[in-house]
Formats: sequence, structure tokens, C-alpha cells
Amino acid sequence: MNLWNTLLPLHQALSSVSHNHALSYLGKDNIALVDSFTGDAAATEIVKKRIEGIREWADRCLAQIDNVNNFVALKEKFSELLMFTKLARRYPTQAIPERATPTPDFRVQFKTLDLFVEMKSLNLLNPEVNLRTTMSDALESKIETERQIKQGRHVAMSAFVIQPYRRGDKYKPDSTTAVVEALIEKVDQNIGKDQFGFGPTILLLDFSDQLLLHGSPSGNLKREFVCNVDNVPDTQSGELWHLAFGSVDMPMKRVIDFKGLDNKDTPLSRDGILRKYDFIAGLAVHHEGKFWGAALRGRQNINVVAFLEDLCEEVAIETPETFS
Repeated sequence: MNLWNTLLPLHQALSSVSHNHALSYLGKDNIALVDSFTGDAAATEIVKKRIEGIREWADRCLAQIDNVNNFVALKEKFSELLMFTKLARRYPTQAIPERATPTPDFRVQFKTLDLFVEMKSLNLLNPEVNLRTTMSDALESKIETERQIKQGRHVAMSAFVIQPYRRGDKYKPDSTTAVVEALIEKVDQNIGKDQFGFGPTILLLDFSDQLLLHGSPSGNLKREFVCNVDNVPDTQSGELWHLAFGSVDMPMKRVIDFKGLDNKDTPLSRDGILRKYDFIAGLAVHHEGKFWGAALRGRQNINVVAFLEDLCEEVAIETPETFS
């Protein structure tokens, strides 16, 4: 298996012109995790078949280098494959074939139990517009660098900004509420109860290096945590905790640039996904190459909590008493 050789021409074609943020997830390190996969015969066959499907999308992207929707589709196919290999390295894992009726994506054997995983690969908000804007800004940045070199500068520099949560002119880059509500909205758009009816099912969200957090994932698993932004210690709301357990009208604290600013943010207008969807047994977030979890501990999902604690770096656990 050598997916890197397949995708290298696409990377080379883009790097000489611009930057495609969706393609950046298909970097050499992530692809190496797929190319180095070793598993049982069934899992290896799944990986081979999915690599072939990715090659078809890579050819489409290379043929239409400015079609950002093709790049999003390519990234999502790769995300599904990467999550499969990460799970299958640690647990016996099967990819569930698509049917006419909705199904979860994976069946995972944990100890003697079968658990299910429904995964979502997340993209920038308004991905077509934001990806095109990023590509355009990256091109302008490259032109500026070349201009500086032609003028004789020994060191040429330019920069462009990626704003993954930007949506219109009311974008607030310091808002934790905006991040939480955007993530919840992405789940709301793609969730269906039928996908969670096969047994205890975890929702896996792959941030795909497209969406960021204010602070560390570990800090963001807490309801509130102290985040030192530019050496300013102050309390802000944990975005992953509220993604899982938040509720309508829950007060939020934003990021501040310096001590003395008001850190009050807009209260949440959406319920967290584990509060809203009681059929989701637990949440796993893939961010910065690792898994982070959240679950509501109860008698019915003891095994799910144990699985998340085995899979994830850290897990935020609430109970019916602390959850209310």
C-alpha cells in the first residue's frame, strides 16, 4: 500500500500555486499511518479498497484543481480511512457496508463486547467559500513573496489567515459560544437516530485539522478552565465540554487578550449533543492526532465509558446528578 505516491503529484501541483486547506489533512504523516497499516486479512482488504476509491478522487482533484468540493470529498474519504486504521490498530474493527437504510460506520470489538461507531468528518464552516478564500489569499501571499525576492531581499515573508469558523461579517474570533454552536450545528445537520439503533453507538467527530479550539483539548474537556493566552491567565468555557453537555441559556466565557477585559460571552442557544440525543452512548473527538472523549455515566453505558477511557487521552464524565 503506497497512498503517498498517489497523492504526491496533487500536493506538488497545489504547492506551486496555492494552499488547499482540505488537502493539508492528507499530509505525509497522516498518510504514513495508512500506508504502514498492518491488520488481519479483512481489515487489510478494506484499507486496499478504500485507497482505490481515494485514488479516483485524487485524479478528479488533479483534473480540476480549482474544484474545492472535490477536495472536500477527497478529505472526507481519507478521514474515514484514517479513523478506520486508527481503530483497527487497537481493536478488531469491521467497516459496515452501506445499505438502503442508515447504518453506523464501524463495528468495534472491545474485550468481549460489540460496540458501534458513527463517524463524521468535519470541515470548515461554509467550506466552499472559506476554502476558495483561503486559496485566493494563499496565492496573493505567494505573489507577494516572489515580488520581494525579485526586489533583492534575502529573506522574503508574507502571511495569510485561515478562519475556520468564519460565517459572514459577524464573526467573533474570541467567542467560545460561536465554536460550540458551530460544532453542534454540524452534528445536527448529519445525525439520524437510525444510525444508532444497532447497539451501543459512539459518535466520533474527526476535526480533520480543519477546526480548532481555544486552548488545549484537555482544558476544553472541563466546564471551565484557566487558559494562558499571551500569558494572560483567565477562566474560559471548555468548548468540548459544552459540545457534549451544554444546555440552552448556559452562561459562557470567551477568550480575552489581556487582564481586566470582560470575559462574558453570549449564552448558548443550543443543547449539547449528549444532552439533546439520548441515543448517542458517548462522544469521541479526534483532534491533534489523538482521541478525546465525553460520556454520561449510567448503568446502561458502563462498557462505552470503559471503551472511551481505553481509547482516549482523557474523558469528561458526567452523571445524572451533575448533568442536570
